[in-house]
Amino acid sequence: MFGLGGCGHMAPIPPIPSLCAKGDIRMAGRRPLFIVGALVFLLLAAACLYRLLVGLPITIGGHMIGQTVSFFGFVIFLAISLILFRGASARD
Repeated sequence: MFGLGGCGHMAPIPPIPSLCAKGDIRMAGRRPLFIVGALVFLLLAAACLYRLLVGLPITIGGHMIGQTVSFFGFVIFLAISLILFRGASARD
């Protein structure tokens, strides 16, 4: 690969060392991120479920937000959370 040098000519760009060559470091570094993301989406799913069970009214700009939004939010957030938990537990 080449990039522009200071004078406008093409100068070679040095390759970036890859962590993949060192074994399991790549996935081990991502697992905590997957778990944190999964917990965040699980918390959002719990908030949607709480709103469904309790029936909290939400008004944005004078418009009532229906329970259907909370149902779809619950399903989508739960699905993303499960996908991230599964990705965190996956082996290479």
